[in-house]
Amino acid sequence: MMRNVKWLPVMIVGLCSTAVLAESLEEIEKQITKKLAEIRSMTADIKTDMDMSQSGMEMKMVIKGKTSALFRDGKYYSRQEGTMDRKMKFGDQPPQEESGKTLIVTDGEFTWMLMEQGGQPMCMKQKIQDVPSLGTEFFKSMRETYELTAAKTGSAAGAKTWEIHAKPKEQQQMGPAPDKFIFHFRQSDGVMTQMDGYMGEKKFMTTTIQNIKVNIDMKPDQFKFEVPDGVQVMDMTNQ
Repeated sequence: MMRNVKWLPVMIVGLCSTAVLAESLEEIEKQITKKLAEIRSMTADIKTDMDMSQSGMEMKMVIKGKTSALFRDGKYYSRQEGTMDRKMKFGDQPPQEESGKTLIVTDGEFTWMLMEQGGQPMCMKQKIQDVPSLGTEFFKSMRETYELTAAKTGSAAGAKTWEIHAKPKEQQQMGPAPDKFIFHFRQSDGVMTQMDGYMGEKKFMTTTIQNIKVNIDMKPDQFKFEVPDGVQVMDMTNQ
């Protein structure tokens, strides 16, 4: 999980494509890539609402948080902090409720993850392998298991957007999985402002990104991480 942590802000601000995709998607890629190249810092509020039921299991979950990212002098900095509230029910069993907090900080050299669940904190540390590129890693990963198509225009959160659809490749599906994702990227700056997930034709998940600010004044000092007193660190820098 820690290996993918550094790409969380990149998910929000990225899009890339290849020549084998539809021409409309290629045109969108060129425009978004040009806009993303101008983004060196960003902050936003993120909220995910999930409501799904499958094979006797019901789950409702809300994740709320803030994210920020900075690219400076060849280094990458980011900070994501949020809360999670989840309620699950299996068949006739009583529902189970849990909540937790997560803080993820990338300080230009290391990525730190501090999680608290059930009142028990845990901290992990990992060395950054390379500096991410805006959008390329996320969509490169998506294309490994999803077919991407694009609608020329759409709208989300009051903004004019490019709408990207992702459907799983049948040969790579294993077990229950979402049938479709829809991503909305703002045409003004290329930032993703909404993501919807579907099981069949039923929407089970919506992530919204709001209060987006790009290219604001930020400094590396804002991404310092301090281990809380009494919390042990799982050092994964050699893995």
